[in-house]
Amino acid sequence: GHTDAEVQLRVPRYVERGSSATLECIHDVEPIVLFKVSWFRDEVKFFEYVKGRKLPFKNFTLDGADIDWEYSNESQVTLANVDFKLSGQFHCEVSMTSPLYTKASSEHLMSVFLPQTGPPVIRFRKRSPVAIGERLFALCNTTRARPAPHITWLINGKKVDEKYVRTHHVYSLNGKTHRRSQQQQEQELEVLQAKQKKEQMSKMPDSQPFYSQQQQQYNHIYQLPFHLPHLLTDRYDKSLRWSGNRPMGM
Repeated sequence: GHTDAEVQLRVPRYVERGSSATLECIHDVEPIVLFKVSWFRDEVKFFEYVKGRKLPFKNFTLDGADIDWEYSNESQVTLANVDFKLSGQFHCEVSMTSPLYTKASSEHLMSVFLPQTGPPVIRFRKRSPVAIGERLFALCNTTRARPAPHITWLINGKKVDEKYVRTHHVYSLNGKTHRRSQQQQEQELEVLQAKQKKEQMSKMPDSQPFYSQQQQQYNHIYQLPFHLPHLLTDRYDKSLRWSGNRPMGM
């Protein structure tokens, strides 16, 4: 009979924050025996169509989006103003009256993302030239995004050793900046400087630390491992910008 019904859910794999997403429940159940169609996120029902009811559509609680009633019906549901909380596993179920039977689709993951709004920007503590043996402090700032962008440093096409790189996620989910206290940063700077001095004794003069700050957003908050307030002024050299995989001029 109808117990071999085919049910599939079409859902976008990725959807940008603030936009809309349409989830289609596709099945081969004949209208005469169709009873209801339900949509679920992480096993929790959030929208349902019931045939024959005066108000056939029912909206359940759903975090991270609004139901767009104009574009929602017995075969699809459209979610507007999506937010990160909407990310999860989705599936739909189709129920029949004769015989009394329910068939579910397979689950599909949908993730809400926020793209970067511009290229990363590289800034330096001082203008070039840099003398041999001198430390080079550079910052690479990205725009806020989710997932947090991953930065790879290259100098003349050669990847920088990760031990010379420091990552700092400046923004939390609510957009506020969080930093360590002045005392904590100074203590960490003393420890870092002592470690650097020890490393320099066993390395060639041109093997100097290369630091970066990566400004990202949302999932986690990382603090600066050293205190660099003088790097956050207008004395940056803003003439260099990102070009391909490395900054222009490097």
